[in-house]
Amino acid sequence: MEPTSQIEARPITWSPRSAARVLASLAVAAALVLVSSTPASATGAGTTSGLPAEQRQEVAETEIAFASLDRSSNTFDFQAAVNAGVSTGAAERFAYGVLLAGGDIVNSAVPITLPDDLAEIAPQLKACAGTNTVSTEWYGHRVQMDSCITTRVITIIGGSGGIAGAAAYLSAAFPPVAAVAGIVAAAMAIVGGGLAICGSNGHGLVMYQVWTGQPWCTGP
Repeated sequence: MEPTSQIEARPITWSPRSAARVLASLAVAAALVLVSSTPASATGAGTTSGLPAEQRQEVAETEIAFASLDRSSNTFDFQAAVNAGVSTGAAERFAYGVLLAGGDIVNSAVPITLPDDLAEIAPQLKACAGTNTVSTEWYGHRVQMDSCITTRVITIIGGSGGIAGAAAYLSAAFPPVAAVAGIVAAAMAIVGGGLAICGSNGHGLVMYQVWTGQPWCTGP
């Protein structure tokens, strides 16, 4: 039987920007498939089962350190965090993030100063693109960061601050994130290098943590 109609197959054309964003999303999604899918707990701990032990420990200590951060004054009690079980190294990295957000460190045996790689980004970035929002949706949490915060978070994670410093900075620089700080720390640990891909368009990025799966990020 002859077909009554035919559909002409035409190639899909993408603009360079659209193609780059699609490829970036696919790259991040492919990386996240390698991490075992576990429902997220309220603290984010349930999302970290596929991470190396060292990163799981970093996320756990970061969550503990948040209890020693006075968000009203943006002050981090270094010794209180150590007494609560945070290692000196993790407490220092957390302190770096607080300092980068303009906060203060108290009760430290020695003054905490920024290492050279982070001191370079300490001056206030100008001409930020994008917005900063955090919300709880039907599917989970959504955190959007502008280009300035995105740049610093990526630099901190890849430098001396690590996950602890990045989570502390993000929470101190954008206080609404504090409500989901533990989940954000776990999400950043899992997405890792994908943050740089998602933020590559210069307008910031969006991180998603769904109730029943692993986090991912996209451009805004």
